[in-house]
Amino acid sequence: MTSLDLELETNIEVFNDFTKPLPKRLLGALKSQILCDVTFVVGSDEKSAFQLTTPDIVAKLQSSKINEKEKKEKEEEIHESGLATKQEFKCNRLLLCICSPVFNAMLNTLPMKEAKPNSCVELPDDSPVGFRSLLEFAYSDNVNLSIENVFDTLQVASKYRVTELENLCCLYLQNQITWREAFQMLLKASNEGKRKQFAVESCLKVFWFRPPYELEEMFDSCYFLANVPAHLFIQMIQSDFIQLSEEHLWIAVLKWNYLQKNKDRMSEILAQNEVSI
Repeated sequence: MTSLDLELETNIEVFNDFTKPLPKRLLGALKSQILCDVTFVVGSDEKSAFQLTTPDIVAKLQSSKINEKEKKEKEEEIHESGLATKQEFKCNRLLLCICSPVFNAMLNTLPMKEAKPNSCVELPDDSPVGFRSLLEFAYSDNVNLSIENVFDTLQVASKYRVTELENLCCLYLQNQITWREAFQMLLKASNEGKRKQFAVESCLKVFWFRPPYELEEMFDSCYFLANVPAHLFIQMIQSDFIQLSEEHLWIAVLKWNYLQKNKDRMSEILAQNEVSI
């Protein structure tokens, strides 16, 4: 019996154990695909800028020398780590409809094809990593966040309007990363291709949870002003998630304009992030 079979058997036992808390039993139902009436095919061949990769795992999986048992274990490892660019998830539509108004409209409104029993829904623009976290939250009202999955989870939660999960992600980011790291994520989000809109919007929400003094420090920083492109700078200024006074924003615009015109002459100053103009 493989580790995957053992895990499936364990999850079935957890679901059938009426002495366990309901959230644990529901997670057991999710992992063992009990009472599922909708299938989601999530992701596409286009990789996210935030997606982690482990070429050694993929190379071993593709090797002709690997036996069937090892192959199954590697497939399970890739699936659990979220490295696969496209994944299939089977779940119960009721729990999704309860936690998300978007899924409620999609899965509970005839004559939409997604509302039909045992329907298959393709979500090519979503991250399998984030969607798995959303399902865990829908089933158990809890989620295990990490630096590796929090941004993708935030994107999916924002897209499907799962407000509580969205807030948990933002609070996690507030405690785990600096404004410089948040800004780097925002730069990457602006290059997300089809997912760009949701990526940028999700990333901007992180700044809503930053202390005011951090936002002031960021908009005073040469590092930020020299590296933020015009379109992204405008979007940040217009965003409701950036809470700064008009005077502070105007001074930042003047500094940004000066730096853009004098990048070559200011290279020595820009190398010292902490020097302000």
